[in-house]
Amino acid sequence: MATDPANPADSPSEPSAPDAAAVLAKARYVSLTTFRRTGEPVATPVWIARDDARAAANADRTDPADRADSADRTSSTGSAPDPDRRPTLVTISMADAGKVKRLARDPRVQLQECDLRGRVRPHSPVFAGTAVVQRSDDDVAAARRAMSRKYLLARVGAVVQGLLARVRPGKPRAAIRITLTG
Repeated sequence: MATDPANPADSPSEPSAPDAAAVLAKARYVSLTTFRRTGEPVATPVWIARDDARAAANADRTDPADRADSADRTSSTGSAPDPDRRPTLVTISMADAGKVKRLARDPRVQLQECDLRGRVRPHSPVFAGTAVVQRSDDDVAAARRAMSRKYLLARVGAVVQGLLARVRPGKPRAAIRITLTG
């Protein structure tokens, strides 16, 4: 059976979802690929951070023994892991951006480490996932906190945006929550 290096599910050397989340969370920039109606991919370089709020909420739902039993059952039965326990990542975008519109129609995404201009290294792993756009103030604030923990410039931007919002309201933002499916 031939493996497709662009498809993380086909390649045995690809990291598992928790490892993929760690790889992507450490990356300074990530190429977020969304899909047009025609199926044509559109890649955009973004900042990305772990969704620690969701991870903490899931950790509080059960005690550690129950989580270990659940992990053992999942690996022994071969069934898919509980979607609420899959690693998630978060980014922020303008609410009317093209990627947000594309995600409203097709939640599939691909993620790949890249540089500031969106250039990916040859043969770098591609990670598949699904994304949900969240527009509530609480969701955007949680995403902002996650981004601020990772990026100093995000903290500076949040302060500047807060000051400018007193004079002139800014454009609405949306949080994009990405669940890795690999």
